[in-house]
Amino acid sequence: MTNSNLIRISLVINLLLIAAVSYLFLRNSGKKSDLNDVVVSEVPVASAFADTSSVRPPIVAYVNSQRISEEYLMLVDQNVVFTQKMRSSDNKLMKERDKRQKEVEEIQSYVQKNPNMSDEDLSVLEASIYELNMELDSLQAIEKRNLQISGEKMQGEVATKIDVFLKKYVASKGIDYVFGYDPSFRIILYGNPAYDITNEVLAELNKEYLAEKEEEKK
Repeated sequence: MTNSNLIRISLVINLLLIAAVSYLFLRNSGKKSDLNDVVVSEVPVASAFADTSSVRPPIVAYVNSQRISEEYLMLVDQNVVFTQKMRSSDNKLMKERDKRQKEVEEIQSYVQKNPNMSDEDLSVLEASIYELNMELDSLQAIEKRNLQISGEKMQGEVATKIDVFLKKYVASKGIDYVFGYDPSFRIILYGNPAYDITNEVLAELNKEYLAEKEEEKK
């Protein structure tokens, strides 16, 4: 193909592109901008600021989270139950480990007593040992997962109980925010003791929990 032919083809392509762009421009210019079609919706206002004449500073209190974890009787009881579950799981795994260890030792003893066994037989015994180890790993993973699920369930029950209680408590006290204060993880660097509601929250939570335990006994 000669240079003159290439030049002609290039000119034709450029003309086609110009025509296409012009068509698109003319077509779009005949339409209204999409921005004109946008309907401005009303932005919802937080209820505390709906009436600016009644705006007040929020009432803030805090709870010592460390004390809740140590003194809330529901958590104390659940920690005891969870510790028992951990021990039970450990005992179960120990028995399974001892059982498989005994089988492994028997296989190893058999191999030592039969040094002339074929490679095929040796491979079978090695596969048996591998399978025993895999079984134990699987059991450990299952026990770990069960403990994790149990722990998450307990934590969820406690969190729900505290949330339900605090909603009632703050409504009766006119409190807007309750922060968690933990001396070992200091998000709140200082809190005026006058706004520390830990004692009341703990007392009421424990009172409710003991009453529920009495009802369960009945």
